[in-house]
Amino acid sequence: MGLMSIFGNLGGMLGDLIAQHGGTEAILQGALQQAGGVQGIVTKLQGAGYGDAVQSWLGAGPNQPVTAEGVAQAIGHGRIGEMATRYGMQPDQVSGLLAKVLPGLIDRLSPDGTLQPHLLQGGHGGGASPLAPAS
Repeated sequence: MGLMSIFGNLGGMLGDLIAQHGGTEAILQGALQQAGGVQGIVTKLQGAGYGDAVQSWLGAGPNQPVTAEGVAQAIGHGRIGEMATRYGMQPDQVSGLLAKVLPGLIDRLSPDGTLQPHLLQGGHGGGASPLAPAS
């Protein structure tokens, strides 16, 4: 699948920026590192009042959305700003990207309802990367 299928309506310019800086996987990996890993980002989102949304990602059924502002609040505006600077993006672009991608990512990393961050390190049985768009 193409890069643009991941971002949908975020627009071609944002897609080009992301491609120039290593793609979605590089940005997500940076975000996860900054937030203390997958468990760290889940904990931060739960602590910021997004527990119901996170639970929907972990469980079966539709994933509830999280807002870009919610992601920035959970991770920290300072950390989002650092990532934006690192990738040559605006902070709202970084938090918007994360808000769009995190629900599906966490859903894919919890196939049985329990978060399994080791799937991010390639232990996903040779299938598609959990950072790749869902088919």
